[in-house]
Amino acid sequence: MTLPLEEKDDFLEAAQDLRYLLGKGYPRTGALTFVGNRYQLPKPQREVLYRGVYPGHEALVRKRRLLGPEAIKGRAVGVDGYNVIITLESALLGRELVECDDGLVRDAAWVSGSFHPTDTTDQALDLILDFLAEHGSLSIVFFLYAPMSLSRELGLHVTALLAGRSLMGRAQAVADPKSELRDFPGLAATSDSLLIDRVAEPLDLAGLIIRRRLPRVPRTALGQGA
Repeated sequence: MTLPLEEKDDFLEAAQDLRYLLGKGYPRTGALTFVGNRYQLPKPQREVLYRGVYPGHEALVRKRRLLGPEAIKGRAVGVDGYNVIITLESALLGRELVECDDGLVRDAAWVSGSFHPTDTTDQALDLILDFLAEHGSLSIVFFLYAPMSLSRELGLHVTALLAGRSLMGRAQAVADPKSELRDFPGLAATSDSLLIDRVAEPLDLAGLIIRRRLPRVPRTALGQGA
Protein backbone atom coordinates (compact mmCIF):
# COMPACT_ATOMS: atom_id res chain seq x y z
CA MET A 1 0.00 0.00 0.00
CA THR A 2 1.75 3.13 -1.24
CA LEU A 3 0.50 6.34 0.36
CA PRO A 4 1.46 10.00 0.09
CA LEU A 5 3.62 11.07 3.04
CA GLU A 6 0.82 12.92 4.85
CA GLU A 7 -1.60 10.01 4.47
CA LYS A 8 1.10 7.57 5.56
CA ASP A 9 1.69 9.58 8.73
CA ASP A 10 -2.05 9.55 9.47
CA PHE A 11 -2.22 5.82 8.80
CA LEU A 12 0.65 5.05 11.18
CA GLU A 13 -0.88 7.30 13.83
CA ALA A 14 -4.14 5.41 13.39
CA ALA A 15 -2.25 2.14 13.85
CA GLN A 16 -0.70 3.46 17.06
CA ASP A 17 -4.08 4.61 18.38
CA LEU A 18 -5.65 1.24 17.62
CA ARG A 19 -2.73 -0.53 19.30
CA TYR A 20 -3.27 1.61 22.40
CA LEU A 21 -7.00 0.91 22.56
CA LEU A 22 -6.52 -2.83 22.10
CA GLY A 23 -3.94 -2.77 24.87
CA LYS A 24 -6.56 -1.20 27.13
CA GLY A 25 -8.94 -4.06 26.42
CA TYR A 26 -11.29 -2.40 23.95
CA PRO A 27 -13.00 -4.81 21.50
CA ARG A 28 -11.19 -4.97 18.15
CA THR A 29 -14.19 -4.15 15.95
CA GLY A 30 -15.35 -1.19 18.03
CA ALA A 31 -11.84 0.19 18.42
CA LEU A 32 -11.21 -0.08 14.69
CA THR A 33 -14.48 1.72 13.90
CA PHE A 34 -13.55 4.55 16.28
CA VAL A 35 -10.03 4.94 14.91
CA GLY A 36 -11.11 4.54 11.30
CA ASN A 37 -13.76 7.23 11.66
CA ARG A 38 -11.40 9.55 13.49
CA TYR A 39 -8.83 9.40 10.69
CA GLN A 40 -11.41 8.97 7.92
CA LEU A 41 -9.69 5.84 6.68
CA PRO A 42 -11.05 4.05 3.60
CA LYS A 43 -12.05 0.41 3.87
CA PRO A 44 -8.78 -1.07 2.50
CA GLN A 45 -6.72 0.75 5.16
CA ARG A 46 -9.12 -0.37 7.89
CA GLU A 47 -8.73 -3.97 6.75
CA VAL A 48 -4.94 -3.67 6.94
CA LEU A 49 -5.20 -2.39 10.51
CA TYR A 50 -7.66 -5.11 11.45
CA ARG A 51 -5.33 -7.81 10.19
CA GLY A 52 -2.07 -6.34 11.40
CA VAL A 53 -2.35 -4.40 14.65
CA TYR A 54 -2.09 -6.11 18.04
CA PRO A 55 -1.42 -4.83 21.56
CA GLY A 56 2.24 -4.79 22.49
CA HIS A 57 2.41 -7.66 24.99
CA GLU A 58 0.24 -9.98 22.88
CA ALA A 59 2.34 -9.24 19.78
CA LEU A 60 5.61 -9.84 21.60
CA VAL A 61 4.53 -13.15 23.15
CA ARG A 62 3.27 -14.48 19.83
CA LYS A 63 6.34 -13.31 17.93
CA ARG A 64 8.63 -15.11 20.38
CA ARG A 65 6.70 -18.37 19.95
CA LEU A 66 7.02 -18.52 16.18
CA LEU A 67 9.45 -21.18 14.96
CA GLY A 68 12.13 -20.66 12.36
CA PRO A 69 12.77 -22.86 9.31
CA GLU A 70 15.38 -24.89 11.19
CA ALA A 71 12.53 -26.43 13.23
CA ILE A 72 11.15 -28.16 10.13
CA LYS A 73 13.91 -30.73 9.71
CA GLY A 74 12.75 -34.25 10.56
CA ARG A 75 9.32 -33.07 11.71
CA ALA A 76 5.76 -33.52 10.53
CA VAL A 77 4.14 -30.28 9.36
CA GLY A 78 0.39 -29.74 9.44
CA VAL A 79 -0.72 -27.00 7.04
CA ASP A 80 -3.78 -24.80 7.49
CA GLY A 81 -4.42 -25.29 3.79
CA TYR A 82 -6.45 -22.34 2.56
CA ASN A 83 -4.85 -19.98 5.07
CA VAL A 84 -1.34 -20.64 3.74
CA ILE A 85 -2.27 -21.08 0.08
CA ILE A 86 -4.33 -17.87 -0.13
CA THR A 87 -1.61 -15.81 1.58
CA LEU A 88 0.93 -17.02 -0.98
CA GLU A 89 -1.49 -16.44 -3.83
CA SER A 90 -1.94 -12.88 -2.60
CA ALA A 91 1.83 -12.43 -2.72
CA LEU A 92 2.04 -13.85 -6.23
CA LEU A 93 -0.88 -11.74 -7.49
CA GLY A 94 0.20 -8.48 -5.88
CA ARG A 95 -2.66 -8.26 -3.39
CA GLU A 96 -2.30 -6.41 -0.10
CA LEU A 97 0.09 -8.03 2.38
CA VAL A 98 0.74 -6.85 5.92
CA GLU A 99 3.84 -7.12 8.13
CA CYS A 100 1.90 -7.60 11.34
CA ASP A 101 2.85 -6.51 14.85
CA ASP A 102 3.09 -10.13 15.99
CA GLY A 103 5.72 -11.06 13.41
CA LEU A 104 3.45 -12.75 10.88
CA VAL A 105 2.73 -11.89 7.26
CA ARG A 106 -0.99 -11.82 6.52
CA ASP A 107 -3.04 -10.87 3.49
CA ALA A 108 -5.75 -8.24 3.72
CA ALA A 109 -7.63 -9.26 0.60
CA TRP A 110 -10.38 -11.28 2.32
CA VAL A 111 -10.82 -13.58 -0.69
CA SER A 112 -11.34 -16.88 1.12
CA GLY A 113 -15.08 -17.00 0.50
CA SER A 114 -14.63 -16.64 -3.26
CA PHE A 115 -11.51 -18.80 -3.57
CA HIS A 116 -11.25 -21.38 -6.32
CA PRO A 117 -8.11 -23.18 -7.55
CA THR A 118 -6.24 -21.63 -10.47
CA ASP A 119 -2.77 -21.81 -12.00
CA THR A 120 -1.65 -19.47 -9.20
CA THR A 121 -2.72 -22.13 -6.71
CA ASP A 122 -0.23 -24.53 -8.28
CA GLN A 123 2.48 -21.87 -8.04
CA ALA A 124 1.70 -21.43 -4.35
CA LEU A 125 1.75 -25.19 -3.80
CA ASP A 126 5.11 -25.46 -5.56
CA LEU A 127 6.51 -22.82 -3.20
CA ILE A 128 5.17 -24.69 -0.16
CA LEU A 129 6.40 -28.12 -1.19
CA ASP A 130 9.79 -26.85 -2.37
CA PHE A 131 10.36 -25.01 0.90
CA LEU A 132 9.32 -27.89 3.15
CA ALA A 133 11.33 -30.42 1.14
CA GLU A 134 14.40 -28.18 1.16
CA HIS A 135 14.19 -27.90 4.95
CA GLY A 136 13.81 -31.63 5.45
CA SER A 137 10.22 -32.06 6.59
CA LEU A 138 9.45 -35.65 7.56
CA SER A 139 5.84 -35.50 6.37
CA ILE A 140 3.29 -32.91 5.27
CA VAL A 141 -0.46 -32.93 5.93
CA PHE A 142 -2.74 -30.31 4.39
CA PHE A 143 -6.08 -29.69 6.11
CA LEU A 144 -8.62 -28.08 3.76
CA TYR A 145 -11.93 -26.60 4.89
CA ALA A 146 -14.44 -29.07 3.46
CA PRO A 147 -17.39 -26.68 2.91
CA MET A 148 -15.37 -24.60 0.46
CA SER A 149 -15.93 -25.38 -3.20
CA LEU A 150 -13.70 -28.07 -4.74
CA SER A 151 -11.94 -28.87 -1.47
CA ARG A 152 -12.07 -32.61 -2.09
CA GLU A 153 -10.69 -32.19 -5.61
CA LEU A 154 -7.94 -29.88 -4.40
CA GLY A 155 -7.06 -32.40 -1.70
CA LEU A 156 -6.65 -35.14 -4.29
CA HIS A 157 -4.51 -32.82 -6.41
CA VAL A 158 -2.23 -31.90 -3.49
CA THR A 159 -1.87 -35.56 -2.51
CA ALA A 160 -0.84 -36.36 -6.08
CA LEU A 161 1.71 -33.53 -6.04
CA LEU A 162 3.21 -34.92 -2.85
CA ALA A 163 3.44 -38.40 -4.33
CA GLY A 164 4.96 -37.04 -7.53
CA ARG A 165 7.75 -35.48 -5.50
CA SER A 166 8.20 -38.61 -3.38
CA LEU A 167 7.18 -36.62 -0.29
CA MET A 168 5.40 -38.37 2.54
CA GLY A 169 2.01 -36.86 3.30
CA ARG A 170 -1.52 -36.20 2.16
CA ALA A 171 -4.22 -33.58 1.92
CA GLN A 172 -7.70 -34.02 3.31
CA ALA A 173 -10.91 -32.00 3.39
CA VAL A 174 -12.15 -31.68 6.98
CA ALA A 175 -14.97 -29.89 8.75
CA ASP A 176 -12.64 -27.84 10.95
CA PRO A 177 -8.94 -27.53 10.02
CA LYS A 178 -8.27 -25.52 13.16
CA SER A 179 -9.37 -28.33 15.47
CA GLU A 180 -7.27 -30.81 13.48
CA LEU A 181 -4.21 -28.60 13.85
CA ARG A 182 -4.73 -27.99 17.57
CA ASP A 183 -4.10 -31.70 18.14
CA PHE A 184 -1.57 -32.23 15.36
CA PRO A 185 1.62 -34.02 16.52
CA GLY A 186 4.06 -31.67 14.84
CA LEU A 187 4.44 -28.11 13.57
CA ALA A 188 1.26 -26.18 12.78
CA ALA A 189 1.59 -23.87 9.77
CA THR A 190 -0.91 -21.01 9.92
CA SER A 191 -1.24 -17.25 10.38
CA ASP A 192 -4.46 -17.55 12.39
CA SER A 193 -3.73 -15.77 15.67
CA LEU A 194 -6.10 -17.80 17.84
CA LEU A 195 -4.70 -21.05 16.51
CA ILE A 196 -1.10 -19.92 16.91
CA ASP A 197 -1.80 -19.13 20.56
CA ARG A 198 -3.17 -22.63 21.16
CA VAL A 199 -0.75 -24.92 19.33
CA ALA A 200 2.55 -26.05 20.80
CA GLU A 201 4.72 -25.38 17.73
CA PRO A 202 3.46 -22.56 15.48
CA LEU A 203 5.06 -21.92 12.09
CA ASP A 204 4.36 -18.90 9.87
CA LEU A 205 5.05 -20.92 6.75
CA ALA A 206 3.64 -18.39 4.29
CA GLY A 207 5.59 -15.58 5.94
CA LEU A 208 8.84 -17.54 5.84
CA ILE A 209 8.37 -18.34 2.15
CA ILE A 210 7.46 -14.76 1.24
CA ARG A 211 10.43 -13.27 3.08
CA ARG A 212 12.93 -15.81 1.70
CA ARG A 213 11.57 -16.62 -1.77
CA LEU A 214 9.58 -13.48 -2.66
CA PRO A 215 11.45 -10.72 -0.84
CA ARG A 216 10.53 -8.02 -3.36
CA VAL A 217 6.81 -8.48 -2.91
CA PRO A 218 5.50 -5.25 -1.26
CA ARG A 219 4.24 -5.52 2.32
CA THR A 220 2.66 -2.80 4.41
CA ALA A 221 4.55 -2.12 7.66
CA LEU A 222 2.67 -0.74 10.64
CA GLY A 223 5.40 0.80 12.75
CA GLN A 224 6.62 -0.38 16.12
CA GLY A 225 4.09 -2.58 17.83
CA ALA A 226 6.00 -3.91 20.81
